[in-house]
Amino acid sequence: QLPLPAHLSANEILLSIDPSKDVDGFHPMNAGRLCCWRTATLAPCTPRGVVHMLRASGVPLAGAHVAIVGESNVVGLPLAHMLLAERATLTVMHKDTPNPATLT
Repeated sequence: QLPLPAHLSANEILLSIDPSKDVDGFHPMNAGRLCCWRTATLAPCTPRGVVHMLRASGVPLAGAHVAIVGESNVVGLPLAHMLLAERATLTVMHKDTPNPATLT
């Protein structure tokens, strides 16, 4: 479970996980597949759930402008890659984004 305690190396632990059993999609191989190819056998469940919910609600994602608040490796960045695969246009905001309300 991320984040890990400070005395543990997230990179070492993630690299020790078999990519085919990485249900969170955090192994660099799975994250790379999602980032570069826009597909992943195993992708983080929360972003996948968001995309599923949007599809199920009938929201057309292709061409839609989507604002994502957060750039974490757990939700924000994987969600951005998944929405790009759906042909959405994105604005990704983080804690240093000035006036985020003007971007939504």
